Amino acid sequence: MVRNQINDDQKILLAQRLNSTDVRGLGISKLSGETLVNYAGSLTGRDFRVIAQVAPFVIFDMVPDDVFEAWLALSKLVPLLWQPVINDIDEYSVSQAISC
Repeated sequence: MVRNQINDDQKILLAQRLNSTDVRGLGISKLSGETLVNYAGSLTGRDFRVIAQVAPFVIFDMVPDDVFEAWLALSKLVPLLWQPVINDIDEYSVSQAISC
């Protein structure tokens, strides 16, 4: 999205929105919008997890509706897939095998 769908003025706005996003509920430190926008092509998995969850709140008026809907779906999926801690891996593995 940063490389192909928004212009330079929108990149500045995106960085500002990321900087001002409250991420306390995600258990991470404050976002660095400039870094996330400037290095969009070489971010880590952690960065992607965060971006996927906050994207709907910061890109809603920058992309076409179908692109926004894709980001919205991704923002719902990522927290379900990305589990930083699994307390009982044996129980979790069994429950995942059953649900598949």
